[in-house]
Amino acid sequence: MGILIEFIIKLIQKIFRKLGIKLVFSSDGEDSILEKWLGEIKNGFYIDIGSHKPLSSSNTYSFYLKGWKGICVDPGIGLVKKYNLIRPRDIFINSAITIDSKKKKMQFYYYCNNPDIATTLKNRVDIQDNFYNRKPSEIYEVETISVRELIKKIPGKKVNFLNIDIEGEENKIIKSIIKNKVYPWCIAVEELGKTYQNLSSSEIKKFLSKNGYFLASRTFFTTVYIRKKNFKKLPSKYVKEINNY
Repeated sequence: MGILIEFIIKLIQKIFRKLGIKLVFSSDGEDSILEKWLGEIKNGFYIDIGSHKPLSSSNTYSFYLKGWKGICVDPGIGLVKKYNLIRPRDIFINSAITIDSKKKKMQFYYYCNNPDIATTLKNRVDIQDNFYNRKPSEIYEVETISVRELIKKIPGKKVNFLNIDIEGEENKIIKSIIKNKVYPWCIAVEELGKTYQNLSSSEIKKFLSKNGYFLASRTFFTTVYIRKKNFKKLPSKYVKEINNY
């Protein structure tokens, strides 16, 4: 069934292209930006932490259609069957991510009307309540996977693209991944409350800059960073016009 779904979507893409229409899957067009940087890489590998839905609002599905595969991590309800059906090449881990190898369970705050804002952080729950009058529809315990356990599943520790959107814990997880000597070529991370102008105050940007990354692109929620050492390896025709780092 997954192969059939992939075939149908690729056919729709082809028809849309002939009509001058671009089919995107990300919430804010992130996949269009990311394809400018990574689109010509063959058989790439991604890690998608906080992957949520396998198709809509996904920053990695367009790469799946290009033949990539990877590991998707999300503790959300009812996602296992969807990933098995739509993205059978991927490894889907139905767990929350943590830096604590001893922590096996976490509280998960779920919003049935806004499942994309589900979180394991109480302070994010308070923000949703105070700013948007949203309250969790359900609170339950979820299994966890540590960063070290996740890294063991990465073939050769080579990651072309890391996407991470976990409602507030992104900085800790990125730091742990880098400190475990995994250096994704490209990192797309949700940084809430930031614009391009005030990203200089971003702790994520400061950390990644010190570890060999540069700020490449920004959408309303998402910042894209590229590792300098991999810049020249990017085969994209668009990258050729950019001054070397």
